Amino acid sequence: MTSEGAAPQACASCGADLPDGVAACPACGAPTTDGTGALHLTSAVPTTVIESGPIQHVGLEPALDLPAGSLALVVVRGGDEGRRIVVEAPIIIGRASDAGLFLDDVTVSRHHVELLHGDDGSWTLHDLGSLNGTYVNRRRVDTAVLASGDEVQVGKYRFLVQLSGLAA
Repeated sequence: MTSEGAAPQACASCGADLPDGVAACPACGAPTTDGTGALHLTSAVPTTVIESGPIQHVGLEPALDLPAGSLALVVVRGGDEGRRIVVEAPIIIGRASDAGLFLDDVTVSRHHVELLHGDDGSWTLHDLGSLNGTYVNRRRVDTAVLASGDEVQVGKYRFLVQLSGLAA
């Protein structure tokens, strides 16, 4: 037990002991979790939220349960299947420890893809020169404007896109 009475944390990916307050494991770079299982992700603006649970239905209609102007990625293949990642600010996805969303997969480039939020409320995906490419709806893309129901593939990970139905 620590001085606060809580058990020391261990990395869910590699089992290494985690110092208090770290966002990523110093041993393997995986994002850390809190006692609820929520991941702590890093980005220029720390506004990413993770929810656990069964894989949610993602339709073509925008979701009203998301914060205004946000985007959710529901993991349907790869590690953490069933998680819903809510993104409210631009974020880089990759295998680097400084990526806003860390994906532990050797087929993912260190800085693989970036999600950008447009002034008009749209979300755009930009491949950052990755070796294995980024796919939207099973087509390799360099840039794509995302819509609710799109499937995004980065390495072995597949995500379904949900857009917020609330105005930003």
